Amino acid sequence: MALGALAGFLAMSGAGRAWLASQAGYIQGFLMILAVFMGAVAGRLGSAFLATRRIARITALLYQEGQPELFMEKFAGILRKTPKNTAEYVDGSNKMAYALEALGEFDRAMEIVDGLKPEELGLHSLSCQALTANQRLRLYLLKGDTVLAGEELVRLAGFWQQAGGRAPMLAANLKECVYLGENWLKVLMGQKADEEYLRQEIAFAKNRIHKGEMLILLGRYLRQEGRAEEAKELFREACACGEGLYAGRLAEGLLERVHEGLV
Repeated sequence: MALGALAGFLAMSGAGRAWLASQAGYIQGFLMILAVFMGAVAGRLGSAFLATRRIARITALLYQEGQPELFMEKFAGILRKTPKNTAEYVDGSNKMAYALEALGEFDRAMEIVDGLKPEELGLHSLSCQALTANQRLRLYLLKGDTVLAGEELVRLAGFWQQAGGRAPMLAANLKECVYLGENWLKVLMGQKADEEYLRQEIAFAKNRIHKGEMLILLGRYLRQEGRAEEAKELFREACACGEGLYAGRLAEGLLERVHEGLV
């Protein structure tokens, strides 16, 4: 903004000096102030555009490229400078928790999530509470804590209901999150789950972090159903998909245990 204001001042006092000199004194002052103001606005818009592009590139490391460690390295400094009483901070913190989830550092991820206060954000409270609850639910499910996962799933369903009449797009996203959570929990509890839905989650997964987790989830379900050979294929795919991630390490262990007839 300062650079934009300076550019506006220089433009008016340089290229526009002759024209400016032909104006009345009070008009000159007004035009100079206007040029500085317009320059500051242009600088603000330009910086916002560049910042948005930079954040998109960094976020792509996590959600498109599946590189959580590199994402955290580049994003941590940005998050530290973000005011904690903003929706941006809550969103960024949940991204950091997701990166830690991908690495299997569930307790560190939970510390981040539990330290947030999305309910204090006013206009953005509902969406930020839902985002945080969904991330907490994922962590409980990955840790195998069916009791706390069930409680968090109820909370998430409540946010879904609240969003129904206020934020249709948020409600649609939460509907998917709740259904995934329900099926994930069913697998952990040895109950019947929607196999076709889980296969669709794998097919449409946008990053290898989620895809690896879903391959393992479906593999576990098929193993419970007595379909060990199909489960092995999914675990093998998860080993390749989740290479360098928690999902890959877990898949290797599960594949070995299936071979040994232990799971």
